[in-house]
Amino acid sequence: MDLLKEFTQLLPIDHPFELVKVEKEEEKQAVHFYLQVSSAHLPSAHHTIHSYYERSREHLKLFQ
Repeated sequence: MDLLKEFTQLLPIDHPFELVKVEKEEEKQAVHFYLQVSSAHLPSAHHTIHSYYERSREHLKLFQ
């Protein structure tokens, strides 16, 4: 099963974001999604990107 392909079809992720990686940890019953902003997307002149960092959130209990 290709998790990236499956979740790309299931999750409503809109431009400029894209799902680039999915990792499943069986022992922890966890799935990690990695998103990024499309390289073709440029912010408007009124916005400044200050930093990029990883965030961790727990929202869904997918495998219970």
